[in-house]
Amino acid sequence: MLVSRLIAYLIGYLILRVEGQNPERLVNLAIKEGIPVWNIEAGRHVLRIRVPAHHFRTLHPLARRARTMIHIERRLGLPFGAQLILKRQGLAIGVLLFLAGLFVLSSFVWSVEVSGLETLPPDAVLQGAARLGLRPGVLKRSVDYHRVETGLVLAVREISWAGLEFHGTRALLKVVEKALPPAEPPANTPAHVIASKSGLLTDVMVLKGTGLAQAGQTVSQGQIIISGLIGLSAEEQLGLVKPRELPGGLPPWTALVHATGIVRARVWYRGHGEALLTRYLRDRTGRVATRVLIKIGGQEIIVKGQGDVPFGEYDTEVARRSLPVWRNIRIPVEVIVTTFHQVKLVEEAVAAEVAEQDARENAIIQAMTKVPPGVRLLGVQSAVTSNDGKVSVDVVVETLEDIGLAEPVTR
Repeated sequence: MLVSRLIAYLIGYLILRVEGQNPERLVNLAIKEGIPVWNIEAGRHVLRIRVPAHHFRTLHPLARRARTMIHIERRLGLPFGAQLILKRQGLAIGVLLFLAGLFVLSSFVWSVEVSGLETLPPDAVLQGAARLGLRPGVLKRSVDYHRVETGLVLAVREISWAGLEFHGTRALLKVVEKALPPAEPPANTPAHVIASKSGLLTDVMVLKGTGLAQAGQTVSQGQIIISGLIGLSAEEQLGLVKPRELPGGLPPWTALVHATGIVRARVWYRGHGEALLTRYLRDRTGRVATRVLIKIGGQEIIVKGQGDVPFGEYDTEVARRSLPVWRNIRIPVEVIVTTFHQVKLVEEAVAAEVAEQDARENAIIQAMTKVPPGVRLLGVQSAVTSNDGKVSVDVVVETLEDIGLAEPVTR
């Protein structure tokens, strides 16, 4: 049915009105002569039928035999549409120029948006993306997804993950911000200074309170470094000696203060990366299948190609073309062209040095996503192992940072 209608559209067809005492006889005669007739609509002494345009002259003698009259109501199909376009060449050229302009304009990035931010201003991410080649006005095919996603994590220290998506001419950057330390209690609230993370203390300067740790000591996350209890020695607070008792049942400390000071430590962040010593390259064979569909609202109509892909292994390229927004009116019509490139997998050995470099880069990126912004980097150490056809690299990034965090006195 669909094929016959497509053929009728390509060769052109007519909608005819048949009038007479017995219009059904004309249909019977046409069928006997092998003339296709479809979509018959019956009325009182009137029929409306569709026939191929080139059979119209053959119907005249049959109409006389059936004692009926035929009138052309509409001419439909590609030949008649082409005649109309040839008569209106200016309109045809305008349509072609419009479609060409739409194709060219849709190949560029016209806006870049950021989602997932809570405290970081969008400009910080947009400026980092611009330095990596993603900005309004660039060709979409010139944007390197991997470079933008990994480069943003390294360039903007406040984010831990970034992803890039294209929606028509709009580029959407999805980011995840790093977790910020909890807000410190007010200055007039009794508080300890604790270690916000584990590390090796390099500097401890007590400005107010009682120091319970010193440089060269390893501390764990949550451990009290400067106590807000005044009047008890460090040994008494740590339980190394029994607290002295004051007369009159007074507490063994003289004051509770908001401890302050400088606590710096060396902190280590670990990352792990792997790379295979054998990889499979996707080599295109040159065979291509194309599927073209028109999406109207939520409905999709395939106008070229088929639903199933005729290849086992293939790469997919999708091009979407939609009508531009006019006066804030978006017409929900989109042409989606999907190109399937057949590929064959070609096995290739990877040099150990190349695999090690790839694994090291992945491990460093993983470790650096944990490093807070603004800290001083002291160095990177790595360990390489090879087994089961892959190279594994474990890295340790060493930093020097302030790990002191105020916590209300509850213990």
